[in-house]
Amino acid sequence: MIDGAGVSLNGNAGTDTLTINASAAANLDVTELAGVLAWETWTLGSNQAYTLTLQDNNIAASATLTIDASALTTAAATVSAAAVSAAGVRLNYTGGGGADILTVTAAMINGGAPTLDGNAGTDELRISATAAVNLDATELANGADWETWTLQSNQATTLTLANANIAASATLLIDASAL
Repeated sequence: MIDGAGVSLNGNAGTDTLTINASAAANLDVTELAGVLAWETWTLGSNQAYTLTLQDNNIAASATLTIDASALTTAAATVSAAAVSAAGVRLNYTGGGGADILTVTAAMINGGAPTLDGNAGTDELRISATAAVNLDATELANGADWETWTLQSNQATTLTLANANIAASATLLIDASAL
C-alpha cells in the first residue's frame, strides 16, 4: 500500500507493471511516490479518482513511463509530471472515462512522439516549459482525445497540430492565457 512517506517499491531491471487499486479516491504526492522506482508501467486499476504527482525518482533519465488509466470508467485521473526534469524522459498516458488532467513538460514531447490519449470524458492536456517550445506534427501525432490543451508557461510556443489531435466534428480549445 502506498500511504505516506517511507514506502519503497522498486521494479528493478526488466519490464515491470505496478497496479494501483484504490478503494477510495487516492492522492499520491511526491513524498508518497518518492520510493516508487523503476516501474515501466503504472496501471490505475479501479474506478476511483486518482491524483498523482510524479518526480524524477519515478522516471529514470532516458526512460519511458506508461500510465494506463483506462479502467477509470467514470472517475477522473489528475497526473502531473511537471516536476520531472531528468533528461530524455518520455511519458505515455491513456486516460479513462472521467475528466482527466495530464500535465507534461514540453521536453517530454520534444524529439519523440509519446502516446498521450485522453480517451473518453472532457480531458485537459497541460504543457509546461522552461524555455521556448516548438512542437511539430510528428511529435504531437499521438496526442488524441483532449478537449483542451493548456500552455502553462510564459514561454514562446509554436504548435503544429496533427490530424489525430482533433477528432472529426470536435472542437479543440488551446488555452494560451499564461503566455
